[in-house]
Amino acid sequence: MNKKIIAAIILLAIVLVAVVTCPGKQAHQDAVIAEMNSAVKHTLNDNDSTEQEKSDLEKGFAALGTMFVQKALEATLESNLELNNYFLFSTSSIETGDEKQTLSIGFLGHVFTTFDRDDVKEKLDEAIGGGL
Repeated sequence: MNKKIIAAIILLAIVLVAVVTCPGKQAHQDAVIAEMNSAVKHTLNDNDSTEQEKSDLEKGFAALGTMFVQKALEATLESNLELNNYFLFSTSSIETGDEKQTLSIGFLGHVFTTFDRDDVKEKLDEAIGGGL
């Protein structure tokens, strides 16, 4: 076979796989929630005391805070997360004030978040007045 035909078939197969495995809105929501939950747990548990030194009350408040943030986040993302499907890949974004922020990028069945724990910790600190 001609090399150009083989190259075209391979390229077509790659494009087809990318289109078929492009993540949907639920996959983006799940990835963002998982990353946010990890960041919130890390933030709430991020203090100078070790796990053994924490009281049951501190552990309880951390668990309660995590559950509250998770439910609030799920509700917010359900109604405000915008999925942009470009067939080969997809992105999710949310409007914050007067700007749009991209939260995740999906490609070949995987979703990668565009923020990290430090971003979330900074926002949480701002939201509660630097108390963390």
